[in-house]
Amino acid sequence: MRRRDLAVLIGGAAAACALNMRAARAQGGPLKRVGIIDMNAPGEYTERHYWSAFRDQMASLGYAEGNNVRFDVRWAHNDPARIPALVEELVRIPVDVIVAQSTPAASAAKSVTSRMPIVVPLMADPVGVGFAASLARPGGNITGLSTISAELSAKRLEIVRDIIPSLSRAAILWDDHNRAFALAVQHTQAAARAIGVTLKVVGLHAIGGFDKALEAIAADQAQGLIVAVPAGATFGGDLAKLAGMVATHRLPAAYAEQEYVDAGGLASYGPDYADLFRRAATYTDKILKGASPADLPIEEPLKFKLALNLKTAKALSLTIPPTLIARADTVIE
Repeated sequence: MRRRDLAVLIGGAAAACALNMRAARAQGGPLKRVGIIDMNAPGEYTERHYWSAFRDQMASLGYAEGNNVRFDVRWAHNDPARIPALVEELVRIPVDVIVAQSTPAASAAKSVTSRMPIVVPLMADPVGVGFAASLARPGGNITGLSTISAELSAKRLEIVRDIIPSLSRAAILWDDHNRAFALAVQHTQAAARAIGVTLKVVGLHAIGGFDKALEAIAADQAQGLIVAVPAGATFGGDLAKLAGMVATHRLPAAYAEQEYVDAGGLASYGPDYADLFRRAATYTDKILKGASPADLPIEEPLKFKLALNLKTAKALSLTIPPTLIARADTVIE
């Protein structure tokens, strides 16, 4: 390359670098690195619905990807054992903050680093699993949002009983790799005892084990089912497949996310999960501006949704009480 051409090339690169630096300053300062850990694979449900909400909120807070923020995303591809190594990659970069999708991802991240700030959009019981000393003052390197999923699992049992007043036998299907769901089982067992319902507890031991689990539940003659398993960890977010398998066994089921009901499930009750990811962006913003996770109170959901699928109820020969329908935020007919 001739000397003149080299000078032009270097000059152009310098100008581009200066332009990027000016854009970064215009957007709020030097480049920030945000690490993202997700249990699933790219292109699946959480990326399309939840992380898109997180990124949109980050943009509304003044973060322009490629200018003043970079998202370093790591996917576990449904293998929890991969997470510690992925966290170590982010620590080596290093990123300024890690946003860990849920309790298992956060637990693995905490095992790797006790100093790097970690924000978690979906924590079922942050105090119960040892992430925080209290909601008001977490005291460690983890903060974010609690889904209060353990308590809500008991509420879902009550909704199934409202739909089936004669309910005497029910089951809960849970992901036994997730400590948070163990708490959901405990709350649901207590609720079952309180209303005189015999509860069968079935843990999902391996990915793809739904068929055998549902067969065991059906063989026990359960009249209703609580699903405490994130479908994304098993079917890559194919909620219709899971709801269809449950329907095949004619099991009236209550889920955490409305998306299950949209896909053919009977009922759901839970927080607005996309909203929790938007609020996680606010935590991320505060930490990037110097706040300590130890001092940022863990917040609970502000929005809860009850969704019912009357078409599914009809297929199961069930009549949902008008009073329950009147309480629902979404009714699919």
